[in-house]
Amino acid sequence: MTRKYKSFPLVCVEWEDHSGDAGWVEEDDMPDMGVRCKTVGWLIKETPESFHIVDTLTDDEGQGGYSHILRPCVVKVKTLRKKF
Repeated sequence: MTRKYKSFPLVCVEWEDHSGDAGWVEEDDMPDMGVRCKTVGWLIKETPESFHIVDTLTDDEGQGGYSHILRPCVVKVKTLRKKF
């Protein structure tokens, strides 16, 4: 029995993550705490607000390792392969 995988574009999304500190700080001491991230995976869905990416596809058309990345945080999107 041959099973099929769904075909999605394989992408690398570079984005800025949010961060914070629960301690007391002065305005002058607030560091630029953003962290630059890269997520590689299959682009399942793209909306005006966000990218929906998974890192695992199964032969019964399942998806796992889900990341929801908000568009305002995205620095760059590179398509690694149009259909994979």
